[in-house]
Order: sequence, then C-alpha cells, then structure tokens
Amino acid sequence: MSDKKGMRRHGIGDMSMDLFGPPGIESEAVSEGATRKARGGYYTPESLAAMLTSWVVRDTSDRLLDPACGDGRFIAAHVNSVGIEQDPVAAREAMLRAPWSLV
Repeated sequence: MSDKKGMRRHGIGDMSMDLFGPPGIESEAVSEGATRKARGGYYTPESLAAMLTSWVVRDTSDRLLDPACGDGRFIAAHVNSVGIEQDPVAAREAMLRAPWSLV
C-alpha cells in the first residue's frame, strides 16, 4: 500500500505505520484501545497494578520509578512515584490519575 507521496505503508486495521516514521492515525474514529495497541502500549489492569505495587514497595518513603508509565496506573498506586512517558496523551492521563507524582 502507498500513500499520496508514494511512501510505502503497512496497514493494521484502521492504523498505519510509515516505514521511516511513527505510527499515524488514519481516522478519527479509531478507538482508544486500537490506538494504544498500535503504539505498542499494554495497559495493566488497575487491580493488578495495585497488587504488584504493594508487593514491590516496602515503605512509603520508597521511590517507585515507572519508565513507561502509560496512563499512570502504577504511579497512582504509590505516593512517592516518578513516571516517564513519551506519548503526550498518555502522560496527561497519568498526571490526572496521579497528580502527586512527577511525570
């Protein structure tokens, strides 16, 4: 498949990925789940994130670092957290979910 410029593209449902660039959304109607999946995001269920965090964090002074925090499910489970996220939409969600954390 080619776009108007002749650049070869690989389609994945309603999503496509340039061979030399980031994935692009072909339609505004693409669901949030499909967008996350196309970007390679996996979003852990909140109950599992809370359980894993309670298993890892031993004390409230422990610092939790999530290097790919997505929408902030892990950092929301601990008050002393730092999250890193490249996707600005997901980072904004993380900041809303865990306003006490550094994102």
